[in-house]
Amino acid sequence: MIDTVQTDDASQTSPQIMTGKVTVNTASAWRLVWCAVRGRFGGYALVGAAGTLLHWLLYAALVMAAVAPVIATTVGAVAGACLNYWLNRRLVFRTRDQPLRRLARFMAVAGIGMLINAFVVGLLHGINVWLAQLCATALVLLSGYWMNARWTFGDSASANAERQI
Repeated sequence: MIDTVQTDDASQTSPQIMTGKVTVNTASAWRLVWCAVRGRFGGYALVGAAGTLLHWLLYAALVMAAVAPVIATTVGAVAGACLNYWLNRRLVFRTRDQPLRRLARFMAVAGIGMLINAFVVGLLHGINVWLAQLCATALVLLSGYWMNARWTFGDSASANAERQI
């Protein structure tokens, strides 16, 4: 059930969704989503979406060309990792120092992500190849962000955050 709530200003209303005993103010929910997207994880997720789109397009093309799912996802992961490094370095973590060291670390994290990805797809592709890839993508997103924020870009990212304060 969707309802509206009057705010202090009589001309503005805020839609709410009533679900049993829980009321969700949709304007507040969208603000929460917007804040999350504007943050570092949100930027990482958006950059990851670009790499994931490239990964999935390659995966789909290769699976339809009768390439084994594990090989198809590995090729897609490598292409997506290259795009993600460049975008994350430039846009999310904004690092300019030590590009080769950071590239090596990023690719190590991407390699770990690729192994996680291949393992999950190999484990679940018998159920459904698309569900398998979706589960693998979610797990790689979370683990990759944690490793990249802490290890790949961590020291420069904390220095940038201190400069912004």
